[in-house]
Amino acid sequence: MIAITPVKKYKLVIFDWDGTIMDSVTKIVNCIRNSAELLSITPPGDDAIKNIIGLSLDKAIDVLFPAHTAQHEALITGYKHQYSVDITPTPVFDDVARAC
Repeated sequence: MIAITPVKKYKLVIFDWDGTIMDSVTKIVNCIRNSAELLSITPPGDDAIKNIIGLSLDKAIDVLFPAHTAQHEALITGYKHQYSVDITPTPVFDDVARAC
């Protein structure tokens, strides 16, 4: 069980939304996969993609696509676009929903 401190005593609370408040793992996996496929690059497996979550996007692309350095910028741009249009559900984590 997570202890929840009342927010009332703070003037401002800032959260890292993606992966802290909402479960975005499936969305991230789908967007990496889709951006690669749009460039005719075979995407890495789901576990490999999950293992880069938390890295900066440029570092994640370096790790996932070392054989495609010439296409890294296109992969980054493609991922950003995919993330903005992808409709994969990203529910808030259970403890967050209970705290609201």
